[in-house]
Amino acid sequence: MTVRAQPASRAMRHTAMLTLRLAIADLTSAQAWARLLDVAARHPGRGVHDVLLIARQRPDATELGTYEQWRARGAHVRRGERGITLLQARESGEGSDAVTAFDVAQTDAVPAPREPVPDLVPVVSALAAMADAAGLSVRLGQGLDAAVHAEGDHLDLAAEQPLSASAGHLVHHLARRLLPPGPARELQAAGAARVVARRFGLRPPEIPAAGWTAALGQAPTDRAVVETTERALRAAGALTARLLRTLDRRALDRPTTPPPVPRHEGTATAAAGPAARRGTETIPAP
Repeated sequence: MTVRAQPASRAMRHTAMLTLRLAIADLTSAQAWARLLDVAARHPGRGVHDVLLIARQRPDATELGTYEQWRARGAHVRRGERGITLLQARESGEGSDAVTAFDVAQTDAVPAPREPVPDLVPVVSALAAMADAAGLSVRLGQGLDAAVHAEGDHLDLAAEQPLSASAGHLVHHLARRLLPPGPARELQAAGAARVVARRFGLRPPEIPAAGWTAALGQAPTDRAVVETTERALRAAGALTARLLRTLDRRALDRPTTPPPVPRHEGTATAAAGPAARRGTETIPAP
């Protein structure tokens, strides 16, 4: 549900701005940032300020709406519930307004059923197709000294790791190609990969503390934190949309009675897909 801002008092907006600054101040480590990204994964389409404010006030929220929006749906906010304050840009583009929103858990509405996490094999196959379209050559190798090794347009993934983890590393490298060069690029790509992985049931790469410090320093500025988070969320949004389109397109192209595919997670040892022609063990295609 899109929360649209209504005119708010100056005091309410001041409170929202203070909450936003506190939310940014919470991000003192890679671990804290990872928790913020987990919140972002549950709220696709929301901007960085929304995500920061949700994480600070009600990190477990799943579906937000104003009192009027819930009422229009025939639902009511329960008496005594305390809403959260969001900041949204005015339609004029000048400044922002504050709005009070409530999570579905604070109402008598029946929560919308959660969409099932897509099957792992089709998701990995779609990612392989995206990598192929991006000119990224992917192969799975035995006995690598690391989970992933990247060199130019070639990406080697350790075959011993679970397929969901290999897919998480692949998302990271696809995100990297969407981001501008700079000292925070790897961190932003890791952040985008975490958001996408959470949305599609993959295992995201860890965000190492050293990566946070290298990109933002021991005492990162508010501007650097917000900019890094914003770029990670934009890349995650672009990859989410592209992956959904690829999944839909491949589903339409699939035969009416496809052959059975394994539904459990294991190591990646299936036949070659279009994006992984350079190795003997490759990312599977359906």
